[in-house]
Amino acid sequence: MGCLSTRLSMGYFTMNRSDNCRYTFIVLTVLVTAVALVGCPPPRDNGTDNGDPPDNRVTVPDVVGMTEADARGNLLLADLVVGDVTLEYSNEVSEGNVISQSPRADNTVNRGSAVNLVVSKGPEPVTVPDVVGMTEADAQGNLVLAGLTVGNVTSDYSEETPEGSVISQSPRAGNSVNQGSAVNLVVSLGPETAAGEEVFLLPGNVPLRMIWIESGTFMMGRNPGEQDGRHFEDPQHEVTIAYDFWMGRYTVTKRQWQAVMGTTPWAGRTRVLDHLDSPAVYISWNDARDFITALNAHIIATGQGTGDFRLPSEAEWEYACRAGTTTRFYWGDDPEYTQIDSFAWWRGNAWDLGNLYAHVVGQKLPNAWGLYDMSGNVREWCEDDWGSYRDAPADGSAWVDSPRATYRVCRGGSWLSAASHSRSAFRALTGEGPEDTHNTIGFRLAR
Repeated sequence: MGCLSTRLSMGYFTMNRSDNCRYTFIVLTVLVTAVALVGCPPPRDNGTDNGDPPDNRVTVPDVVGMTEADARGNLLLADLVVGDVTLEYSNEVSEGNVISQSPRADNTVNRGSAVNLVVSKGPEPVTVPDVVGMTEADAQGNLVLAGLTVGNVTSDYSEETPEGSVISQSPRAGNSVNQGSAVNLVVSLGPETAAGEEVFLLPGNVPLRMIWIESGTFMMGRNPGEQDGRHFEDPQHEVTIAYDFWMGRYTVTKRQWQAVMGTTPWAGRTRVLDHLDSPAVYISWNDARDFITALNAHIIATGQGTGDFRLPSEAEWEYACRAGTTTRFYWGDDPEYTQIDSFAWWRGNAWDLGNLYAHVVGQKLPNAWGLYDMSGNVREWCEDDWGSYRDAPADGSAWVDSPRATYRVCRGGSWLSAASHSRSAFRALTGEGPEDTHNTIGFRLAR
């Protein structure tokens, strides 16, 4: 109203100088007032509704995601101060960084106003579970469920802790650690040696256990009238193995294969368990022979022996599988297949339950000679060419044609096969080609 007041005052002065100009004054006053209204600049808008001078207002910067130190610096540069700082756990925002602010970014506030910050303490700590005594597979599963990861896994011999189970862990159970932290495990190799057993160390100190098999005589092939027997298991014939030999306690595992060969033939293939202590699968007969060549070279180079590992003959395999028994299975005849689940992985406790893979070795009961999984889990390569039992060797040696035949022998049942395929006498109608691979085929070593 400053301009208008000045002009009205001038009009009042004109009126006092001449009463004769009364009407002139009114006209002039209207004109002057109009001019004043047109000529005056509009009132200044200070952008506030509280009467603060406009140069006292600032825009709040965005400091979310910054470290607390950077956030403080940015607020000071904006002529603001840091108010209350509270700490909260956050899985998304790194420890020490700002989760939220109040007032929010882009709000307009007075200079010197306080901006409150919520700063991350990082992920909420988790309590390390106790996995000592669990199998390595179960321990890994429990750690993942707790929001942790598996760190270094090393192996050591133990008289108390079964092979494949956890001896110790670090950090220990009950400690509070950040989510995603690694827990290191020491897994048992079992006793350093056992009666009738020898242990070889593969690269990386991965153990390979062999069981002593004494010489003896047995009847090879199906018994007369054997339930679910096959004609190509005939004729039953006597075999005398006049020498002692060694047989692998387990089928060769992925861990052992990788230690020797440094490859993963099963990677990217179907129906494969991602566990290093499950059988090495998708291994051809030729692949198994290549493994043996590399293994023998390692044994010689490390001074652990003469390097005499090989595939077993078919007769050696059945002799070791039977372990002195004459029944359909090494646990008895089991006519209704009510006991098989305790001794073998087969279709009924694997495929039919949706577990479409070969399982970790050594989880079922062994035979009387301490050999595991002879009747299930994976079929096993033998050295022999496939042929009938007529004129088969009677001394335990492999049947090897010259030149080599088209097919090789696989023995034992698998996680995919019927229960009757787990019989000690079972053999397939035809063998497999030496280049064939499958998720149901692995191999066991002899020497």
